[in-house]
Amino acid sequence: MVLNTSSDTLVSWVSVGGQTGTFNALAMLTEREAILVGDSNAAIYTDDGGKTWSDIAPDVGSGNLLDVAWNKSDTIIAVGAAGRVVYTNDYGDNWVSAASVDGFSGSINGVAAYDSYAVAVGAGGKILSSINKGAIWASVTTAGGYSGTFYDVAMTTAGRCIAVGANGAIHTSADYGVNWSVRTPASAFNGTFHSITLTESGYAIAVGTNGVIQTSSDYGSTWSSRSSAGGYSNTFYSVAMLDTKAIAVGANGEIQTSYNRGQTWVKRPAGSGSTAQFNAIAINEEPYAIIAGSSNA
Repeated sequence: MVLNTSSDTLVSWVSVGGQTGTFNALAMLTEREAILVGDSNAAIYTDDGGKTWSDIAPDVGSGNLLDVAWNKSDTIIAVGAAGRVVYTNDYGDNWVSAASVDGFSGSINGVAAYDSYAVAVGAGGKILSSINKGAIWASVTTAGGYSGTFYDVAMTTAGRCIAVGANGAIHTSADYGVNWSVRTPASAFNGTFHSITLTESGYAIAVGTNGVIQTSSDYGSTWSSRSSAGGYSNTFYSVAMLDTKAIAVGANGEIQTSYNRGQTWVKRPAGSGSTAQFNAIAINEEPYAIIAGSSNA
């Protein structure tokens, strides 16, 4: 099930039924168009802001899809278990498997893209980069010999990237993911960052276990700890930001919003009082947002 809102303040949420299964990631394409991907090869598309959805599941490969990214032009890339990468140039009517992922067969958990560039991250500290819209991938040397699990990555149009993961991992790149540097999280955080969002102007928010929220104003070079609303101490699984507005979602139907780039947060009630796990959030220019998660979300 998905939730959506058209409110400028992102305060009230409406529950939308008709979908089952677990959805893991969401990419907004336009004001009303979005793609959701999830377990068991699930992929669905909406062109009315999430009110109705159509099935666009890839007809190549199988398995769970864990993240999806749009290159702001003509390509959508989805990644998942067992080194899986698929992409489409026609909004999901036809999908193609990547010709090569450099022999990687582990879980690919996160992907980000812009124009011809793409970066994907996953298990074992794996970072992959592509310069041809996801068709072919090459392994990139991980900074500091990190061998933990990366869970998410974000990219700006100018090639600034941030990857986050287990053991408080934060790595940054200034060249579309070719070279990386290790960054230190605030408060010696050693838990897991599950999600990262990054604006063109360098503001970033990372969220994860124990209700952690950390912010950066310099493309991820330095970080500050922030307090979640109501002392939330469960896991945030996804965060999104547009200009000064941000939304973080997580376990037990948690929705929190910020209007100052993540410095302070307000708890919001989920549509129909849901207490399910929310895995994905995306926001666009209106702002209009969609949240997705487990089957009883």
